[in-house]
Amino acid sequence: MLFLEPGAGLSRQVDAGALRAAVETALVSRRPEPWTELFQNALNLGPCPLTVDARIARIAAFLSTPTDKPSDAMTMARRVGVSTSLVEHRFREQFGVPLGAFRAWHRMQAATALALRGRSLTEVAHAAGFCDSAHFSRLFSRMFGLPPSKVFTHGLSGTVFDARGPR
Repeated sequence: MLFLEPGAGLSRQVDAGALRAAVETALVSRRPEPWTELFQNALNLGPCPLTVDARIARIAAFLSTPTDKPSDAMTMARRVGVSTSLVEHRFREQFGVPLGAFRAWHRMQAATALALRGRSLTEVAHAAGFCDSAHFSRLFSRMFGLPPSKVFTHGLSGTVFDARGPR
């Protein structure tokens, strides 16, 4: 499955045949480098061309890190010294999704990376900032259409690629 995050910078329609050929080449090589090249070149992905308000960028940086600290719009607004409505409006305008969806996606990325390293689903849920494994499982099922137990307990191997590089 290929999921593109909001702001991924897809500048043209994807040629499915070219994408399939690039994926097959990357699969045969069994190294991460062709995947990185695939996502940067074959899909023509680049950073989002928007100029992001520095206050909103600070909120996005906080939300993209797994934590169980409060991350609602009111808390985020206080954190950067602006109104809640400004945070909600600007965040959606500049990232294309509400704060909660952005936060959930980044938590899911962190959880997936941990699960691919063999951690238990309970460990994964807590480390990624979910309140419990049931919450993680429900959200995973809604996002991907399968429960995480079906995905991660059948010997799945994979890699989570982050165009932003190591954090």
